[in-house]
Amino acid sequence: MLTNFGWKSLKLFLSKKQREETKVYRLLSDTFGHYRSLVEGRPVDAQGAEIPWYCYPAIEFLDGLELSGLSVFEYGSGNSSAFFASRGAVVTAIEHDREWFEITSQRLAGLDGFAIHHATEAKEYAERPEINDADLVVIDGTHRVPCVDFVTAEIGAGRAKPALIVFDNSDWYPETISRLEHALGWWRVDFCGFTPINTYTQATTVFLNPERNIRRLGPIQPTGGHKKISIEELGQHGKGRPAPQ
Repeated sequence: MLTNFGWKSLKLFLSKKQREETKVYRLLSDTFGHYRSLVEGRPVDAQGAEIPWYCYPAIEFLDGLELSGLSVFEYGSGNSSAFFASRGAVVTAIEHDREWFEITSQRLAGLDGFAIHHATEAKEYAERPEINDADLVVIDGTHRVPCVDFVTAEIGAGRAKPALIVFDNSDWYPETISRLEHALGWWRVDFCGFTPINTYTQATTVFLNPERNIRRLGPIQPTGGHKKISIEELGQHGKGRPAPQ
């Protein structure tokens, strides 16, 4: 990460168009914290706070929701667990990797409302009773097809009624994501963009239950780097976009 002095020095050798292009890099590197996550080798924002290893647009969407008091169930665990729990959610995770299970158990032991279980066999891993109490389900681990089949079966039977399902790396699982979409019949939103650590883009898909709603933190929209701007401020900050009357 270059200091402000470093950026100013670099600009002396760049054309006007190249100087404009550096703003894009700085937004990703400094504002979103991508450079810091790359150096530390873990998903964190610019301030070092833990964030999910999802694409940045999906993180911004989730960060705009009122997560406090919600029940989150995760297939997989890690920084996303800390992200949800730090925002007041009750988080339960299932992890197949014994070493990562031990690391996560110790690292997040002090978080209120966090519980993690270990299972390697597909049936024990996928068929979790905690699904039935979940407001938000994250599919981001192993055994994804059994997980999708179980979650959709529980929803179809009326035993589970989550408001959201988050499926990470959906670009890697086109058949599985289509299977989930067909079974649910919910609204599907595909987020795509850069992720922490990685130097390429990925997709994170969110399914929204049309019969449920998670309250937003306010009438605001993300503007980049986990910053938010109210609609009234658009006239001040949005070039050529006057505030609505």
